[in-house]
Amino acid sequence: MGEVEDDGGGTEGSLLHFLIASRCVTELGAIAPEGGLVHPVLPKGYKLPAFSAWIVDFGVRWVRDNIPADWSLFVELECVRRYDLPRPVWVPVSEITGPIPPDFVVRDIMVCLDHVIFSGHMDVFAISPDGTQCKAVDWKTGPIGADAADENWQAATYLGLGKAEWATLLSSEFTLAQPMIDEESTGIDRLSTVEMSGDKLDALNRLLAEQACLALENRYQTDSGPKQCRWCPVGKLKPYACPSLRAEKDFMKAQLTADLLAQLKDKPNDGLLADFVISGRTLAAPVKAATEMIHERIALQGYVDSASGHRLTAKTKAGAYTLTDPAAFMAKARADLGTDERMAVCFKPSMDKLKDQIAAARGIKRTSVKGGSAEDVFDAEYRPMTEQGASKDLVIT
Repeated sequence: MGEVEDDGGGTEGSLLHFLIASRCVTELGAIAPEGGLVHPVLPKGYKLPAFSAWIVDFGVRWVRDNIPADWSLFVELECVRRYDLPRPVWVPVSEITGPIPPDFVVRDIMVCLDHVIFSGHMDVFAISPDGTQCKAVDWKTGPIGADAADENWQAATYLGLGKAEWATLLSSEFTLAQPMIDEESTGIDRLSTVEMSGDKLDALNRLLAEQACLALENRYQTDSGPKQCRWCPVGKLKPYACPSLRAEKDFMKAQLTADLLAQLKDKPNDGLLADFVISGRTLAAPVKAATEMIHERIALQGYVDSASGHRLTAKTKAGAYTLTDPAAFMAKARADLGTDERMAVCFKPSMDKLKDQIAAARGIKRTSVKGGSAEDVFDAEYRPMTEQGASKDLVIT
């Protein structure tokens, strides 16, 4: 295999996915895709960081704890299905990139889009012996949290594809696993699960086809919002060029006046206040991406001049520390500090990771309705020594 450059997280994520899948095959009897698992191409000399290696154990343990031993277990399962649209959408040929497949009707300068292809790459998929139940999990190995499973379109697509592949399914479950997320500080669930059954599962693929149709019919319409802008390539690469984001910026600029602030303090206008907060949350990620782009431009030429006449330069200062060898660092600190009292002043534990390690050290499940899990150990032996606060998250629907 050739060498590639690390892309700032993609290499690590690909390797973690491969290692989890490999161990599921060798230790749990999982079925690999046709042709076998493909080892990711790594940069020369690349080594999985010790700080991330535990995720492999996390993934294998989750599969062992949550998938019944007599179920058929698959890893890296590719599903591809055709979805007929509820309404045909005629699109100018000029909007199509590349050759038009022969199963689409072309008339003059228009092409009729009457179906789409949905595909999904399931990290882990398991189905019961009678074919009526399934469970799937997707690993998110980065530090940025995704939407919880019950409001995640990837989860809906995987549930729909499973039902399309196995019509006998009566109940389907999908789990989004994000082991790097610190629940205490972010308020994002490391593990979230959605289950669909009966009529809702039957109707899901009709809903997916309807959503695809609406996206094609409204393809010229941009609609900003915290969720959609988070993943939009324009919002990441050229946020200043997006008409919706520019409108959000103009709204905030026009609305943020001394009179408005006085009104909000005295007697809030709930509608305007809510729109203002939504605009701020929408712009947060694109502004962050634009700021990173500005730093890249400054690094190339020393400064950037804004259209309004401001000059931007950069000042470098020391940033946060990252432990490249956490175990060695902890051993050195313990040797120098000597007492638990001194150690406690320096280190703040992650309760989520503590529960993971309790499960690994004692050979028990992380959670279990039957008791005896790491969660139970934490509640009985650790929780009395803690005081848990509360966090509030805005839910925008």
